[in-house]
Amino acid sequence: MCPWDGFTPATMTFCEAPRCAWVVAPANTWSNLALVLVGAFLIAREAWGARPSPTVRLVGVTSVLVGVGSFLFHMTATRWGEHLDVGAMLLISALMLTTEARRALGLSARAQVAGYAIVAAGSIAAMLAYQPAGLGLFTAQIAVWTLLTLRLARRRGPTFRTWQIFAMMATFVAGFTAWNLDVHRIVCDPGWHVVNGHAVWHVANAACLLLYALHQDRVEAAGRPAATS
Repeated sequence: MCPWDGFTPATMTFCEAPRCAWVVAPANTWSNLALVLVGAFLIAREAWGARPSPTVRLVGVTSVLVGVGSFLFHMTATRWGEHLDVGAMLLISALMLTTEARRALGLSARAQVAGYAIVAAGSIAAMLAYQPAGLGLFTAQIAVWTLLTLRLARRRGPTFRTWQIFAMMATFVAGFTAWNLDVHRIVCDPGWHVVNGHAVWHVANAACLLLYALHQDRVEAAGRPAATS
């Protein structure tokens, strides 16, 4: 008996071959530390910053949740771990979508919080009811967020056209390409437990969240009143 054999196995599989061990997929598991470290950095940065940003803090907290959820999923290869992983991903896509929707539609911060709770809870409920819906909802929310962000960059000028946001988009495309090459076994060595396309996807996500937080910090700083001496 392997350590996690008593639990229902996950439905999704990746290139890395599962081991009969406490850490089933080492490369896919340990690469999530990048997400946890980025989240911890952002939380600490906001805790000691002169002008903390609630949005950046939320990105940091969500990055930690995504890292922990994905870590447990790949460590155990169980269905409950899979739910944690996809659920945490839906938290970040819901946060990004509602943050840009608030700016695009001129909504209040309270309306954003309500919208975030509705989108996140509804997405997670749909994922729990029908597992394949999770990744589809994540992709759809990221696509809508991209359209909103590009619209804001075009209409509101240099404040929204930061190098961080375009670097984030390029990094996401590169990471998603690596994810597809791995999951479809196009670039795949199942016995190699050091690095693979899915591990690259985790690191790319960590870089994306860091860039997104820096973009949010710059946009919010531009809207703050100048400090007086």
